Amino acid sequence: MTDTSFLAHFASWLLLSLLLSWCVAGCWRVANTQRVPFSPDVQVKLLFTLVWLPFACAAFSLIINELPPISRYLVGEHCHESHCGPHDLYIPTSSTLGAGVLAFAIGLLCVTVVMMARQLYLNKRFHQLLQLASARSPANPCANFCNSASGPQADMKQFYQRVDSQVPSAWCAGLLRPQIYVSQGLVEKLTDNQLNLVLLHEFNHVRQLDNIKLMCVRYFMILWPKRWRTAYRHAFINGLELRSDMFALHNAGHYASLDDLPLCVCQQAGEQGASSERRERLNRLLTQPQNTLMQYAVSYISVCVFGMILTLIAVAVGHPLMEFLLQ
Repeated sequence: MTDTSFLAHFASWLLLSLLLSWCVAGCWRVANTQRVPFSPDVQVKLLFTLVWLPFACAAFSLIINELPPISRYLVGEHCHESHCGPHDLYIPTSSTLGAGVLAFAIGLLCVTVVMMARQLYLNKRFHQLLQLASARSPANPCANFCNSASGPQADMKQFYQRVDSQVPSAWCAGLLRPQIYVSQGLVEKLTDNQLNLVLLHEFNHVRQLDNIKLMCVRYFMILWPKRWRTAYRHAFINGLELRSDMFALHNAGHYASLDDLPLCVCQQAGEQGASSERRERLNRLLTQPQNTLMQYAVSYISVCVFGMILTLIAVAVGHPLMEFLLQ
């Protein structure tokens, strides 16, 4: 494969991913009006899967397009010069339109990479500043917590760094090795039970690598319409917060209750919904057990079927479209 051919196929994958991503966004907006009551863990996994699914389906569609004996059943008959039989993608990029589309795809990739690099640099700088402004704690809180003799119900006070600020707040910062930070004002304001719940909530963000997932969701849907992008991100953040709330309540021990959990502290920027609504949802989750296994089965079977449909659409529509755009 020549360099030009590789770039043309890469541009095809990027453009198909973009088109399929818009299809996913539109389908989610329609399905979201039904308000299906998934558990927080199922909700997070489903929303995270849906944002990268178009990119995987676009890749599979290109593989199928390179197998004419299979793609012939999905692509209508057409000719290129004297060749009219089954064929793989014909994308010479010799016209002005083809060169322009190729340049657009490469430019889009470069802009995205630069934005991600800038975000990673800012996150690293912010994390470094926080470490300078806070007291030291164990280097690997996840390992210490998981290996502690008392298990999940361990006292979490040793697993955070304290920031000298009177503004009551708690958060986790960092991507590959996130760290929990708690302000001095919050430590002074909360009771021991409340502080332990907050730390367990933040610890779940650490163990689930939620910061990385948030960044991936942000960039996978970077070209969605703004209103759809905002609504999807809010739904994803709400799921992350509810999942961490449930983790904290289930692992804090018998002495902790929902009333002890300060929801105004345990939330991320951009979370949608008032604390009273979130407390009501948590109360339903605690008092009305759900068949999570059935939810997993239904959601992942639906995602697999949806992914197959997207792949077939990408082959049937993408083949002639890419040959036209990259001719």
